[in-house]
Amino acid sequence: MRRYDLRGCENNLKIRLLEILNEGTKNEVLIFIFESVSDEQLRDIINAIREKNGEVLNSLRFNEVDWTIVVRAKGFYE
Repeated sequence: MRRYDLRGCENNLKIRLLEILNEGTKNEVLIFIFESVSDEQLRDIINAIREKNGEVLNSLRFNEVDWTIVVRAKGFYE
């Protein structure tokens, strides 16, 4: 399990998150923390993860300004 702090990456959050997922090993659990985004942006990020065959295990607001998403990087190398 690895954790990634993506706070400060608001301009390229989705791109950076997907880059990290592509580097992950199969079935590895990754935790991402980033600054709160709009509901539409969050749905877009989750849909992009699923398109890459990732499994979103959890998504929650960590505090007033941060979100965490827990992802299993499964199937990227299938």
